[in-house]
Amino acid sequence: MQDIFTSIKAYLYERATSPLIGALIVGWSVWNYRFFVVMLSSGLPNPQDKFEAIDLLFGQYTFSIGETSFLISGKIIDGALIPTVIALIYLYAYPLLAKPVYEHSLKKQKELRAIKQAQEDQRLLSIEESRELYRRLAQMQSKHQDEVDFLNNQISALNQHIENPEKDEQETHETNDSDTEFDIKDNQEEELRKHDEFIHKAVADREMGMFYLNDLFGQQKWSEIPVTIRQSLGKRFKQQVERGDFVGVRTSGKNSGNQQKFFKGS
Repeated sequence: MQDIFTSIKAYLYERATSPLIGALIVGWSVWNYRFFVVMLSSGLPNPQDKFEAIDLLFGQYTFSIGETSFLISGKIIDGALIPTVIALIYLYAYPLLAKPVYEHSLKKQKELRAIKQAQEDQRLLSIEESRELYRRLAQMQSKHQDEVDFLNNQISALNQHIENPEKDEQETHETNDSDTEFDIKDNQEEELRKHDEFIHKAVADREMGMFYLNDLFGQQKWSEIPVTIRQSLGKRFKQQVERGDFVGVRTSGKNSGNQQKFFKGS
């Protein structure tokens, strides 16, 4: 029994979703709208009166061919023939008219999107967006260059190790001292990298004109940095400027105290 109900439901669903059935229902409802007016009218409370009024809606049609006249029930014409014609017009004639209109609409939408895209492509970046873009680019270049330098140093060390294997025995006696030295350099490099992000932000926020490296930190913060780190920062910052890591920044000679000057332009 469950299979029978399932089969019936599937059959009814297939018929209900058919375009022809939907078009027939719409066509019948449009042509026979007076049927619904009579059914919903409150002026005819008696069902018998409503049925009589409906019969009047589907009255007979008289057709004449020559001297011969014949009658056709309105139920056939209004109830079946004309709604079927409306449904066929909707299914076959309407798509022919809708297709060029739809194509024209899509074409205009495409043109509007092209105009909008062209306007967005011509939009200039604001000063804040440009500074942020330059800052990110400089950070990426600096990080990339540091990685390249680190890898180049490792490659050079490996090449020396391969070319001079006879020195391995002597170098093993100096391992502890070398490890200590490398630890110091690694710690120093790590501390220098911590200052890189601060320097990039300070340069990006600084107005155009001449400046010294210590101007970016401020007197108090600069004095708290160890002398060896300050010297390394000075050499490192000069190399980054000459390398082009900071857009619009260049070296500008030294003052009387042999302190390196920098200049930020547009």
